[in-house]
Amino acid sequence: MRRDDDTDEALTRRLAQFHEHTCPSRGTIEGKGLLKEVNGTADAMRSSTASITTFARRCRMIPTKRGAEIDKMRRAGEIAAEILNRLADLAVPGISTGEIDHAAARFMREAGVQSAFLGYKKFPGNICISINEEVVHGIGGPRKIRYGDVVKMDVGIVRDGWIGDTAMSVPVGIIDPETERLSDGDGANSG
Repeated sequence: MRRDDDTDEALTRRLAQFHEHTCPSRGTIEGKGLLKEVNGTADAMRSSTASITTFARRCRMIPTKRGAEIDKMRRAGEIAAEILNRLADLAVPGISTGEIDHAAARFMREAGVQSAFLGYKKFPGNICISINEEVVHGIGGPRKIRYGDVVKMDVGIVRDGWIGDTAMSVPVGIIDPETERLSDGDGANSG
């Protein structure tokens, strides 16, 4: 299938990147008889798309998911989103980030899933949670949420060996206009 940006220059650039990132393992790939040489022209690359795709898959460079795998990935993501939405409802003045983390553990148990974060590189939380100026990937603790805060939550779960991961920023009450502008995607980073 031809993409809109398949100009000769773009194809040549992508092929060069492919070779740059593939060359470190070239000897192994050649030894398995999986290497297909192309001359770098657009016509050669177009005719070699199937070969390159097959080559990349055989080298496990592009893991392809199908059927049941996609369904399991989708379900893990759905469960993570359901838990995140329940946690967002808890973000009210007076509750601590630690209490929300404990609720996340309970919601995960109820859903029959495990935290993808708990214990990862010794991370002690079930979710990542931070308030206002705190960097993302914060750890739940005694800090209480106040009116006007923005609470950032990141939920990662493991179900049937698949990870679902989702995050959101939750305004608690009315937040200042600049923060609201940035949170709505109307800020400098929104294109």
